[in-house]
Amino acid sequence: NAQIAMYQAGEVDFLVATDAIGMGLNMNVDCVAFADLKKYDGRQSRLLEDAELAQIAGRAGRNRNDGKFCTLAPLPGLPFATQKAIEEHRFAPVTRVYWRNEKLSFDSTDALVQSLSIRPFSEALILADHAEDQQALARLTRRGDVQSLAVGPDRVRLLWQVCQIPDFRKLLLDDHFDLLASVFLQLCQRGTLAADWVRQQVDRLDDAGGELDTLLVRMAAIRTWTFITHRTDWLHDAQAWQERTLAIEDHLSDALHDQLVSRFVDQKGRHTGGRGATVKANGRRPHPAVTLGARLKADQKANSLAALASLVTPVSAAAQERSDVQIWMDAPDARFVLRSDGRIYDTDDPNASALAKLTRGPELLRPELVVLPSMPAALHLGLRSRLSAFVRDTVNQHLGELETQSVSPGSRAWRAIMYGLRKGLGTVALAGLDEFVFEDLSRAEHESLRALGFRRRDGVGYLRSLARPAVLDVRWSLLVPHLDLPSHGPAPKTIDENAAAAHDLMLAAGYIKGRSRWVRLDTVDVRTGSA
Repeated sequence: NAQIAMYQAGEVDFLVATDAIGMGLNMNVDCVAFADLKKYDGRQSRLLEDAELAQIAGRAGRNRNDGKFCTLAPLPGLPFATQKAIEEHRFAPVTRVYWRNEKLSFDSTDALVQSLSIRPFSEALILADHAEDQQALARLTRRGDVQSLAVGPDRVRLLWQVCQIPDFRKLLLDDHFDLLASVFLQLCQRGTLAADWVRQQVDRLDDAGGELDTLLVRMAAIRTWTFITHRTDWLHDAQAWQERTLAIEDHLSDALHDQLVSRFVDQKGRHTGGRGATVKANGRRPHPAVTLGARLKADQKANSLAALASLVTPVSAAAQERSDVQIWMDAPDARFVLRSDGRIYDTDDPNASALAKLTRGPELLRPELVVLPSMPAALHLGLRSRLSAFVRDTVNQHLGELETQSVSPGSRAWRAIMYGLRKGLGTVALAGLDEFVFEDLSRAEHESLRALGFRRRDGVGYLRSLARPAVLDVRWSLLVPHLDLPSHGPAPKTIDENAAAAHDLMLAAGYIKGRSRWVRLDTVDVRTGSA
């Protein structure tokens, strides 16, 4: 708000902002100039849709006068069809929306997970199955201390409420899940949160020192606590805690504004640019093609391209870091490879060390990853986001069939088999299924199993399509963080039984138990057996 006030008051001539400016801000803007036409949406770097471009371009003029929109060099101009669509407000209709089942079951944590996975009743609806609260639920239910207390409808409902505490940093790191677990455990054991513990958590955020990024992290964290304090049944004197967290947020916000002004606004007539910063040009508007981060002196005139070039300072280290991050964000999936050692490598540099490695996630199909120290620290956050999307795409490419079939409608027996296959990455121990399960399948479901390539061998059921070498390598890489083996190199064809990990993990990795060794599925005759 303070940055916008400076612009509205004429203290600065330009406002540099993220696409958040399109979220309903009404200002005296004459022209919106796009510095980029792509954005990272959490999964990939993609082009902005026409409706998204219009939402941002619409800040210019509003209902007062005719505004303009354009692109900054070296971007090309917007296609003519896109220009007309924005000007005439003509966009493709929305045909599908995200949906979640509202009739949740709190009988148990498994029942809650099951009810969240129910498919929508219309093709116009898309199941929203990767929401933050569902990820938090999956993570917390893996903890023994949480699972032991999450018994009965009241406790399960409380756990779900705790899982809905947002992480405004949008990182979903372990410390956020640890916070949620602490909140749940205290509410179960005490009925309310301990005042001393809350004070300790809040007080450490009441610090206006540090750089811009540090202040932004603290502001995001205090907003999470503001959310918690508005659960009046969780705290004694909730009103006082609300006032306290709001005061801290205001304090941090003021400090952030001061830092932005100090860093990006030069009252002596220079101008620099940055994300979310205002820019002052002392009444002299620089050419829109000037790169952000350039410096123009008030007493110099750019009469030629050579003179203009002489005014541009070298790219700063921070700008170079942002450029390096963007290179990774824009890289296609083909740039990366997930090897069976559970590490991700850059295919453009086969001799380079690994970029990141998989770590344990909420379930086998949803691993997490850490960027390795060999990469510059400034790239870790952006690279982690890009590689997380790559891992999701890789898992969906090779094992997406499990996701589809596990939520497909069918009898209880069918769902039991599909659930076992999903938990075992395509392999299920038949001893873990009741004998009547296969007898309860309908004829159509038996046919569906055969069509899926379901086979039975040596007390194990598996999908033949997921026993191919390429898929088994992916399965092995997903199991690497869980395996207790001497080496985490390429998946061997056989493993000594005495050196093997837990039985269910070996099945999920695609091995069948022999007399004295575990044998990988692609080394046995997968054409035998029947559904």
